[in-house]
Amino acid sequence: MHGTIVAATDDRVSSMVLIAATPRWGDWFLAFWPIHGDRWDYLRASALLDPIANVGAIAPRPVFLQFARGDFYIADMTGLELHRAAGEPKELRA
Repeated sequence: MHGTIVAATDDRVSSMVLIAATPRWGDWFLAFWPIHGDRWDYLRASALLDPIANVGAIAPRPVFLQFARGDFYIADMTGLELHRAAGEPKELRA
């Protein structure tokens, strides 16, 4: 997930593989770890760092997204949301 920021801003990265990534940092942290303060403030503060905000900028370099079916931590719809945000070319495997 950190790699989406690097790949979006550094054209030396020629392709990207995302395995079990979530579209937003809040998708991961808010579900499993308590935070202090307002959850919406947290989501707004981290929005520019979210993979979904950066994955589209990787294009036209290829992006491969891989998710497990029935993953307890990452819902199928979550992977599809990130896939939709990626530019072309892209591939999704589950």
